[in-house]
Amino acid sequence: MRVLVFGDTHGDIDLAFKIIKKERADMVLHAGDFLRDAHALANEAQFPVHGVTGNCDLPGSGPHEKFLSLEGKDFLLTHGHQFRVKASYQSIFYKASENKIDAVVFGHTHVPLNDHHQGILLFNPGSISRPQPGSQPSYGIITIKDNDINGEIYFVDGQKRNVKNL
Repeated sequence: MRVLVFGDTHGDIDLAFKIIKKERADMVLHAGDFLRDAHALANEAQFPVHGVTGNCDLPGSGPHEKFLSLEGKDFLLTHGHQFRVKASYQSIFYKASENKIDAVVFGHTHVPLNDHHQGILLFNPGSISRPQPGSQPSYGIITIKDNDINGEIYFVDGQKRNVKNL
């Protein structure tokens, strides 16, 4: 299974549409800010799209988190603001650990992260429309194959990079 991951699109999804057309994927995960962008991507994609709300969405406009089972692996999809991920990944890691999650996909920081920590994939695709200064627009691809989960961060310049910042 190949999962395309976006986050923090903030209403600017032109590049996301291009990437959906370019990349072969079985599903899209959208890690919030804005959930309506996930709905718009779902109208374009020929495969399932799952999204969550972020801190810039209206209260009550959708779920803050989703638990998904993909190819026998358990995922937590969340924006991350409620776990204060800009300060530390400790709370989001503990949430994943307590719930026996294999991979947690989140956003909020606008900074990509792709790291396995104590058997849990912590994955943030960064932002395709509003990257932090010093970063570039980015998205992610998570592959589940032979019972393994692997994440990759891609920058819109077409380059793939191994990104860790724990």
